[in-house]
Amino acid sequence: RGNGKGKYGLKIREVNKKENQNKNNENSLILVDRLALSVGVKTINNTFTPIIPRNSIIPISVTKIFTTKERPIIIDIYQGESYNIEDNIHIKSFQILNIKSENPVIYITIKVNINSIINIIVKERFNDVETKIEINNLKEIISNEQINNILNNIDYYHNKNLQNI
Repeated sequence: RGNGKGKYGLKIREVNKKENQNKNNENSLILVDRLALSVGVKTINNTFTPIIPRNSIIPISVTKIFTTKERPIIIDIYQGESYNIEDNIHIKSFQILNIKSENPVIYITIKVNINSIINIIVKERFNDVETKIEINNLKEIISNEQINNILNNIDYYHNKNLQNI
């Protein structure tokens, strides 16, 4: 299911026997799929800013607000666990056009559905300029080896992040 990387995020939990019995009086299980790596954007000084954290239950939708004076406005989407952008996996870049505001307020919404398809909606608050992007080929972008490498090095990234604060 999803992008084939569910073994890192798929969790099974038994539901309370008394409260959640099916018609045949059997115990029920709920499969909960989780995001293997954080999803976020590149921000000032090549910093990775997570929007959806690792292990979030999917489907999920999170919006964060950003401002910028840079032109053109380029949104770079990454997955990973390090604040240093080079330690993460680049997924997609796109440019926001027709922003006339000098200090735009940008809403970035990242949605991950149950099939691990990522939808990004970027909206400028004052001009109602909106850009939508869908990423449905994560299998081609991120390998199991890359995910393993990042997950195996979380402590390293955490210590590196603390040194850079």
